[in-house]
Amino acid sequence: MFKKIGVVFIAMALMLAMFPLSVSAINAPEEVWVGDQSKGGLNYPTIQEAIDAVAVGGTVTVSAGTYNEQLIIDKALSVLGSGKESTFIDGSGVTITQGGLVRIAGISSGTVILDGFTIRNAPFHNTNQFIIVVAECAANSRLNITNNILQGSGQPPAGKFDY
Repeated sequence: MFKKIGVVFIAMALMLAMFPLSVSAINAPEEVWVGDQSKGGLNYPTIQEAIDAVAVGGTVTVSAGTYNEQLIIDKALSVLGSGKESTFIDGSGVTITQGGLVRIAGISSGTVILDGFTIRNAPFHNTNQFIIVVAECAANSRLNITNNILQGSGQPPAGKFDY
């Protein structure tokens, strides 16, 4: 009797080890905000913290302002600024850990929407300077980058481009 219980217990432990449950992914909110104090616990101080907290397929709504940070988007979601004339992702003073001021990578399915920002002043990473990098996304994933202004840092090629 005890031998059967022991075997069942070991089998269950092995299954849990092979298929770990992520409580944070199960309880992740569908919508979060950045810079909107009225949203209480669903308001985050940085865009990246909001991206990390929101559920796959969820929405991050960003208030007008300047956000000096690198964004790494690794799941399908929508990141919506308050408008390209008032919401800035700015690389000034930011240390890039991976290529691109905005890096979209590892999307296995679904859609990434980036809408309503001016993205500017991308710092160098190694010898490259990229505003947006898209890497290792599955063929069935989609990217919708619209209503944005991309501005260089003054290094060639400099300029202002609407996307």
